[in-house]
Amino acid sequence: MTTPKNNPPKYVDGHLAELSERVHLSGQTDLFMHLGHWHSLDGAVSLADLRQAQKRTNDHLIQLADIEDGQVILDVGCGFGGTIAALDVYASQLQLVGLNIDPRQLDVARSNVVSRRRNSIEWVHADACELPFPDNVFERVFAIECIFHFASRKRFLAEAARVLLPMGKLIVTDLVASDTLSQLRRELPTGLEKALEHALSPCPHFWTGEGSYSEMAAAAGLSIVTKQDATLATLPTYACILRGKTVDFASENEPINDRGVAALAWLQMRGLIRVEYNLFQKIKA
Repeated sequence: MTTPKNNPPKYVDGHLAELSERVHLSGQTDLFMHLGHWHSLDGAVSLADLRQAQKRTNDHLIQLADIEDGQVILDVGCGFGGTIAALDVYASQLQLVGLNIDPRQLDVARSNVVSRRRNSIEWVHADACELPFPDNVFERVFAIECIFHFASRKRFLAEAARVLLPMGKLIVTDLVASDTLSQLRRELPTGLEKALEHALSPCPHFWTGEGSYSEMAAAAGLSIVTKQDATLATLPTYACILRGKTVDFASENEPINDRGVAALAWLQMRGLIRVEYNLFQKIKA
């Protein structure tokens, strides 16, 4: 298999720079990059609030996946390894595999995530749409807030289904464009699309998808078990990241991470993108 093309989004650079400035990490929450989850829209003001909300997201998804001792689990787009670290303390005798296309993120994960229980942990440099594993290997596959960066959602779902055991489960969180977003694309505020392109790319199917999740899942041999809309619950994330800032996403003088976050917040607040948590199960062969 060829070496995957390393083309991570620009916002990862900001997270790497932030981590490099810390002498010590406070635990798995420092390794999270995904949106946080709130039960109330009030009280989200600090980085500490965000870390707790990110942990809440992660814990919810692990519980949704029905993790048990002894399972073989793949985390695709594993980032800095926060979910692998959380799984490690959740159960024992697990075989945990974290996969990412960006070797820098894997380096952070290797340096900071060591099993505290009787679990094995492996880090793999590979493309999510060309998983380097045999068929029918994993009982659970995670893809937390990364599938929109992949070359194809449809192709990834097919690959995830291939490597899952029959009746195995896939957990995906995604930023999904509304049906009207592509129609309104020409009417969006100046600089919004450029800010998203600079901060989030690659996002090849951000504006228009490859079909509904129901259609893509059926084509891959997956069924949707649970579909949760977390759009409102994740909104306070943006206030935490941009606390004390007034960001103009049209100004190239603003930090690219802040511009990207402000652009996403603008779209999500207006319902033009939604956040989904989806649990799929591989249809028994």
